[in-house]
Amino acid sequence: SRGLGMCIRDSSYPEFQDYIREADVISIEIGMNDAMVPFIVSIGEATNWKSEQLANTIVSGGYRDMSFSSFVQMVQQLFSIRLTFKETSDLFYALTTGASNVCRDAYTSVETYLPQIIEAIRAQNPDAQILLLGCYNPVPLMWTWSSFFNKYNRFVRDLAEDTGCTYVPIPRTKVANDGHPTIAGHKYIARQIVDAIEQ
Repeated sequence: SRGLGMCIRDSSYPEFQDYIREADVISIEIGMNDAMVPFIVSIGEATNWKSEQLANTIVSGGYRDMSFSSFVQMVQQLFSIRLTFKETSDLFYALTTGASNVCRDAYTSVETYLPQIIEAIRAQNPDAQILLLGCYNPVPLMWTWSSFFNKYNRFVRDLAEDTGCTYVPIPRTKVANDGHPTIAGHKYIARQIVDAIEQ
C-alpha cells in the first residue's frame, strides 16, 4: 500500500506516472497480502509447517460455503495433524489473538494509505475514473477474518463515496490454493469491473 503511493508521488518510476496520467480508468485493490501473508506464515511457523494442507484448503475457499460434510472434513484435517503441545498452543494463538493482530495491522495500513494513494492519483490525473475494489474473504469460517473483511469493505465503499470513486464489490471470487483468483475468479472480477464502468 505504502509503496504504491510512493511510486505515484516520486519520480522513481516515470513510466508508472505516465500510465496514471494517460489512463481513463484506474482500478485499485490493496490490503489482501497485508492480511493473508502474515496469517499463513504464522500458522505455518506455529505448526512447524505441518499445517500446509489445511492452510491451502482454507485459503482456496474450500470452506467458504460451510456444510456438515465440509465441517467434518475440516475437523478431520485438524486432527490428522500431529502437533506437539507447544505447536498446539502456538496454533491456537495464531488462530485467535495472532489473527486479530494481523487483521488490525492490515486494516490500519489500508485506512492510512488508500486515501493517500487516491490523492496521489488525482494529482496526476484528476479526470480518471477510479475503481476501488473490495476484497473477497477466503477464510469466512473464522469470525476474526469475516469481521476484518466486512470492516474493510465498508471502509472502502465509504471512501469511494467520499472521494468520488466507484466501489466494486467482489465477494464471490473463486480462489486458488495460494489465495489468488482462479481463471473463473478473474472473469468474475472483470465482469464486476465492466458493470461498474458501464453504470
